[in-house]
Amino acid sequence: LDVLETLGFDDPGAVFQAYPHRLSGGQQQRILIAMAMICRPRLAILDEPSAALDGLTRARLQAQLHELHEQYGTTLWLISHDLSLLAGACDRLLVIYGGRLVEDAPAGELLARPEHPYSRLLADSSPHLGESAVHERLATVASGTPPARSPTGCPYAPRCELAAERCRREMPEWTSRETRSPAGSRRVACFHPLAGDRGAGVGGIEASAAPDTAAVLSAAPGVDAGRGDLLAVRGLRARHPGAGREVLAAVDFALRRGEILGVTGVSGAGKSTLARALFGLVPVTGGEISWQGKRLQPASFRRVAQLLFQNPAAALDPLLTAGQSIGEALSATGRPAGLAARQVVELLSAVQLEATVVGRYPHQLSIGQQARVTIARALAAEPQLLVADEPFAALDAPVQAEIIRLLARLNRERGLAMIVISHDLKALALLAGPVIVIADGRIVETTTMPALLSAPVHPLSRDLVAAARRAAAKR
Repeated sequence: LDVLETLGFDDPGAVFQAYPHRLSGGQQQRILIAMAMICRPRLAILDEPSAALDGLTRARLQAQLHELHEQYGTTLWLISHDLSLLAGACDRLLVIYGGRLVEDAPAGELLARPEHPYSRLLADSSPHLGESAVHERLATVASGTPPARSPTGCPYAPRCELAAERCRREMPEWTSRETRSPAGSRRVACFHPLAGDRGAGVGGIEASAAPDTAAVLSAAPGVDAGRGDLLAVRGLRARHPGAGREVLAAVDFALRRGEILGVTGVSGAGKSTLARALFGLVPVTGGEISWQGKRLQPASFRRVAQLLFQNPAAALDPLLTAGQSIGEALSATGRPAGLAARQVVELLSAVQLEATVVGRYPHQLSIGQQARVTIARALAAEPQLLVADEPFAALDAPVQAEIIRLLARLNRERGLAMIVISHDLKALALLAGPVIVIADGRIVETTTMPALLSAPVHPLSRDLVAAARRAAAKR
């Protein structure tokens, strides 16, 4: 119970008695971390320990890892895309690409001055707030299907702007040099190592560069900007199946056409339950949902909206190819088989995937490709609203940038309204205009992303922004 309390559970006793299906993704993750910590092991290997955690819980996790290391001598091995966590918890960082180690250096040295081109891409392609042309910058990150890796030469050569013929023929040898860090020397496997610090201002938190809703609506074909709310939710209440206590308590919000609404809060606050309640996937115990001014039952919501689940790999049937998964969604809308086959390729193109992906099974796709396939499948229903539950969790920085670009483009070109649920305030600020903060199943603050970052009102909002700022500063 002490370990559960340390990891941020307000009621450890209740969590101790709860079954996994009644816990959020972030809560489940913390349970696994508690199981590892309670043994006080000599070696703890944590694979993506912060993927589903909010900033406050991530800070508690980092403090607990520090205690394990300092008090009990536990050696920590963290596998993560979360550079801020690695910067605060690790002495050394190893960067892997294509199954090969490409750089090994003290954490501070590597993040401040990455020498391998892939390390520099990881450091520079994370969302950074305050950039005036953020989507243009993200557009420089390689997207689509990664090029096939040559059996010889550097594994990163097919994507590297600095690659020469030698890089494609030979595997670079390690070059080492001493550093001033107590963590020791650094080494890199590259024929063209980079020099100097990475871009100034990286990691800072400033105002949002989110798209303007009015501009999106005026540019999108066939969208009328003057018809009020697309979605209005009033007094929505919901609970988990078999649970007596309500998880959502009288939630109210509205969404306009072409708008992107951000939803944030600590893990276990009810964010994912809100998404599931809209689609009737959990018992709704009260309130109403109105679509274009007409009351709509949750079970009918999926006719006009589509849900992107938190884990794209789990959302895809492992026995169906990408083309079959999308085709199944098209068939459900009544499209003829011949037309559906052509539209599968068109939908893959809409999410910047090549036609060759049609015949691949989920395990043959990268996590970024899996995420794109789930988006293509959702677009098959021609929804007016996309609800994305933690679409950036467990993605490395370049892939996260690709998904941000893709969602922004779909919003801009199609006028597609979105509800984006995320712990990542940096990513939300690049997409969302309005934002709601949820705590204990209630909305505690409704504001805009620039206002949330510059002048949060509720104590929880202030804590979340402060935690995000501290994490950014460590990078």
